[in-house]
Amino acid sequence: MAFNNHTNNVFLISMRKVFRFKNPSAKISLLFFAIILASCNALKRVDEYELLLKKNTIYADDAKVNDEAIQSLIIQEPNSTLLGYPLRLNLYNLAKQNPDSSFQDWLYKKEKRKERLVKKLSEKQVNRLGESFLVKGLSEWLKNIGEAPAIIDTSDTRRTLERLKAYYNTKGYFNNNTTYSIDTLKRGQRAEIDYKITLGKPYMIDSIDDKISSKVIDSIYQLNKKESLIKKGEKFDLVDFVNERKRLTSIFRNTGIRNFQASSINYAITRDSSKAADDQKMDIALNIDNQRTRSNNQISTSDYKIEKFKEINIYTDFILRGEEEQHNVVEYGDYNIYYKDKLRFKPKTLADAVFFEKDSIYRELDRSRTYRQITNLNVFKYPSIAFATDSLQTGLTSNIYLTERPKYSLGMDLDVSHSNIQQIGLAFSPSLQARNLFKGAENLSLTGRLNIGSSNDRSITVNDNRFFNLLEFGADINLTIPRISFPFVNTSKVIPSYMLPQTRLSLGTSFQKNIGLDKQTFNSIIGYNWTPNDLKRHNVELLNIEFVNNVNPDRFFNVYQSTYSRLDDVAISYQDPTEFPELAPFFEPSEVGNDLQLIIPSGTTGFTESIIQRTVPSTTEDFNEVRSIEERRVRLTENNLIFATNYSFS
Repeated sequence: MAFNNHTNNVFLISMRKVFRFKNPSAKISLLFFAIILASCNALKRVDEYELLLKKNTIYADDAKVNDEAIQSLIIQEPNSTLLGYPLRLNLYNLAKQNPDSSFQDWLYKKEKRKERLVKKLSEKQVNRLGESFLVKGLSEWLKNIGEAPAIIDTSDTRRTLERLKAYYNTKGYFNNNTTYSIDTLKRGQRAEIDYKITLGKPYMIDSIDDKISSKVIDSIYQLNKKESLIKKGEKFDLVDFVNERKRLTSIFRNTGIRNFQASSINYAITRDSSKAADDQKMDIALNIDNQRTRSNNQISTSDYKIEKFKEINIYTDFILRGEEEQHNVVEYGDYNIYYKDKLRFKPKTLADAVFFEKDSIYRELDRSRTYRQITNLNVFKYPSIAFATDSLQTGLTSNIYLTERPKYSLGMDLDVSHSNIQQIGLAFSPSLQARNLFKGAENLSLTGRLNIGSSNDRSITVNDNRFFNLLEFGADINLTIPRISFPFVNTSKVIPSYMLPQTRLSLGTSFQKNIGLDKQTFNSIIGYNWTPNDLKRHNVELLNIEFVNNVNPDRFFNVYQSTYSRLDDVAISYQDPTEFPELAPFFEPSEVGNDLQLIIPSGTTGFTESIIQRTVPSTTEDFNEVRSIEERRVRLTENNLIFATNYSFS
């Protein structure tokens, strides 16, 4: 700091601060940042007669439009920014546009430069030098992570207008007009684009008629006509027509019309498109044509018919080669179950997974539920469902082909980890899965866990100096049953099989050594879950029992260091052996300096008992602090038997 005396007796103070960076990486980062700032000319790649796009704005009848769906119709967007700074644009500007030409110019700029390089290296290495990262690769990398300048292209602007016009047509504004204006900014060669739409009057639905070729389709439509999404007197919206087609298609396919084609539904719209007429009324005609089929390059039409199931066949040992001649068959209810050699599934389990019923109409919903339930059993690969009709079309035959998964499967996981608790840790997790255990698609899984680790914690190495001195092992066994198993209660009416009900029985245990308080845990769970649809899931743990046994509670203060520090801070006032000779055996010299600290566990236990039992005088504040610490120690080291019931919905 320096003081300068001027003639007018005014003192000016000048200050200078010198920043020194000792870290080389900080210097490199600062240099890189300075280079970026030096190239902050956003117009570096913008030619003289070009404009850099800074902003797009859409106005509908002079009202600003912020709808993201409409904003996404704009083809050309401004360059992205980070906190208002066009970082990617400036990274792109750092790159050389033609690094190959720049290298060649440099190579031949001085006479005999190439010859000298060829003598030192070789012709091939000189050519490879032009392909190196510093010469070419860096520029390519900057271009890849950067962003080329968004230069206004009026052809893209006109295409955006076409998109906006088409969008508002779908919303009933068939007489809308679109224009744009490019407004240059004070900062040279920068501009904004305003898109302006004059909507006009919307077209309204005046009448709705229907023309349906098939009597069957017509009867089904009339029963569901009231729920139509297209209503008289409402504004035209193409989305309603699309959703109505989907609704009708779903209705027909779930009322026996297995092969209904969505393309059979079309709409004829009559309107006066002239602006002079000023008539915004629309007449809608719903047309549903007959089924179209192609055969021998010819298209023929036929009436849609309601199909009912005549026969339902389940093949449990299907092989892709299609070897069906050795199948035996058993009839169960509405189903014919085919198998080879021996039936490995209970017929009821297979019947509960299929939602087709004999003499019932075809429903697409039943087909989806059948796929979903069979897959959820986890004993078959993805099923194949085929349908066939006889020449007289007297009924529908469903053939369900199932390929069984392997009865047993083994797995093994291996993980290597590092943390502030352990230098290195290894985790092994073998698993065994047995499927269809009791012929009812019950699945049993057995998983083992073995974790070993290395720790430098002195409280551990004093008693165990092996390299791998941390150990945890355990096992879990889980049984999954594909139904709700509840004694004396039939839940199938409340939770039918299409909701994918499951009962889960689980047993597990784990043991620790030199980890925390060396816990031993035993747990068992009886739970249920079901899924009404793809968006909802219920999970109930009817009974969750866990027993926790702390094998080594004497390590409490080694584990909870903050609690130990609180107790040791209180003990500082009682370290004088002349004043408190009975407490002297509870202390030992600390590893740092000559200060004393409580011995774990004998010292912490003895000191706590002396304060709580009032064998030594103490202040009320110290007494309350020690009692609070002791209550926490007892609470966290006692063994626990925990009963819980949980319910979750997602």
